[in-house]
Amino acid sequence: MRVEVIFHMSVQPSFWRKYRIVFIIVFLILLFLILFFGFAKPVAGVKQFSLIDGNVRIAGETRALTIGQALREMGIELAYADEVVPEATENLMAGMELRLRRSTPVLVKGPSGQARIFTKAKTVAGLLEEIGYQLSQQWQVRPAPEQEIKRNLEVQLIAMTQEEQELKRQLSYSRRYRSNKELPFGQENVIQEGQTGERLERYLISYENGKEIGRKLLAAETITPKQDLIIEQGVKVVAGQSLGKIKASYYADFFHGRRTANGETFYNDRLSAAHLKLPFGTVVKVTNPVNGQSIIVAINDRGPYIAGRSIDLSQAAFAAIAPLSRGVIPVELEIVSQGAGIGYNGSISIMTF
Repeated sequence: MRVEVIFHMSVQPSFWRKYRIVFIIVFLILLFLILFFGFAKPVAGVKQFSLIDGNVRIAGETRALTIGQALREMGIELAYADEVVPEATENLMAGMELRLRRSTPVLVKGPSGQARIFTKAKTVAGLLEEIGYQLSQQWQVRPAPEQEIKRNLEVQLIAMTQEEQELKRQLSYSRRYRSNKELPFGQENVIQEGQTGERLERYLISYENGKEIGRKLLAAETITPKQDLIIEQGVKVVAGQSLGKIKASYYADFFHGRRTANGETFYNDRLSAAHLKLPFGTVVKVTNPVNGQSIIVAINDRGPYIAGRSIDLSQAAFAAIAPLSRGVIPVELEIVSQGAGIGYNGSISIMTF
């Protein structure tokens, strides 16, 4: 009996052997369907949408599946930190409105350095809000918060600080002159020696990013008062007094016809002279030691104001003792009289000695 059963099972075909071809065919069909529908791209219909870029609205249509694909079809590439709402990876639906938020590069400078950032803000105030910066008395911004953001705009964050500071300042003394009618002209006596003083000053100093931009004097106290130098100068003119060797020049054409310091009209073709200290109306003798020629003139003007020169002659007076081409010459000056030349307007004639 046992032998018969074994023989029976061995000769009868199993279920798998009978239908294995069918199983293989079904498996291959399912595999094909999975691969086909898994990788095949669905064909989408034409979808209309709108894009808002700043203040511009653009209408478009596309077969793209995602927002990013639609933007690329329009030739729009998102730069660093640009945004599109909804996001570029989302599917594009018919009638969808897209908003493009572009970023603008700006340079932000602060006390500790600078950084290039991208912002979507429209104004400097919006930029400050983006980076979490708040204005106060200690902090300021340039340009002004209402300034419109532009590409590569430089925004300066400024730390404003103040401090009080005390300084000691040296007070320089002045040189003062007094006239002495009893002292011969040209002589000087020191009446009071000059001494420097010292003052304590308190300032409020303002800084921008650590650099001083201004200071305001709050208080000042004199510690040591200064003492001016007082010099007594002789103005007494003595006839025959020699004032020694000095340098003489002559008036330029520009001064012809202008007023002199004592109110007269200056004429370059008449005899007159300017001296810084001699009283108006003083008559002096000017001698050229090189050729011995002399001229007598009256002082009716002040000058010259060029270092090293002591008397300015009219061109007529200068030409009487030297060629004008010499420009500046050494001369000997001697006082003739005082008062004779008051109101003088060139009436003294040339005198040769």
